[in-house]
Amino acid sequence: MKIKSLLIFETTSLKNCIKKLNLIGSKTLIVIEKNERIKGVISDGDIRKSLLKGHSLNASIKQICNKKPIYFFKNNYEE
Repeated sequence: MKIKSLLIFETTSLKNCIKKLNLIGSKTLIVIEKNERIKGVISDGDIRKSLLKGHSLNASIKQICNKKPIYFFKNNYEE
């Protein structure tokens, strides 16, 4: 899977985010702004929680994404 397929703009609606998750078969997407800087990540769990809180399917993922994700660099990971 190419990393580009995991990118989604922060202005994308929840509904379109769900469609993209289904299309690529991933559980998480990387949220970017228009100049392609990373703003956070959004998972299917984040979406479920937001819907339970009453967010609309038309709401922007900018309000819902995790802006402080935990990540690691491949070079720092030992198998």
